[in-house]
Amino acid sequence: MKHVIFLLTWALGALAIGWQARLPDGYLVHVRGITTPQPYPLQHVLTLLLVTAALTLALWVVIRPHTFQAAWERALIALLLSAATAAYFSAGAMHMPAYYAAFLLWLALITLMLLLLLVGCVFAAVRASRQ
Repeated sequence: MKHVIFLLTWALGALAIGWQARLPDGYLVHVRGITTPQPYPLQHVLTLLLVTAALTLALWVVIRPHTFQAAWERALIALLLSAATAAYFSAGAMHMPAYYAAFLLWLALITLMLLLLLVGCVFAAVRASRQ
């Protein structure tokens, strides 16, 4: 069951990116005045899907869900990895198309979930040390 969470998380990101790529690029339409039908941004979508898959795999390797026992060190490393990825890709946020916004929202969701995991692990570690 623990492994399925990673697969579902990646699938949620892939679905959001793929679905949002169907929308027209608002910057091209409203700022640059390009109203002709825009092609599906397949290369960009595949790149973002590769990044989501690589990040999900890296988080799975760091957290190792089959042996995870509220290890706050693993949660901290995973959070730092996710936050660094989000900071790097946030640099391209200006005039971003909808699929890039979906990708950044997915990254924000992952980072928030890892922050909550870290807080839970720290509380569990503190509670265990007091007993």
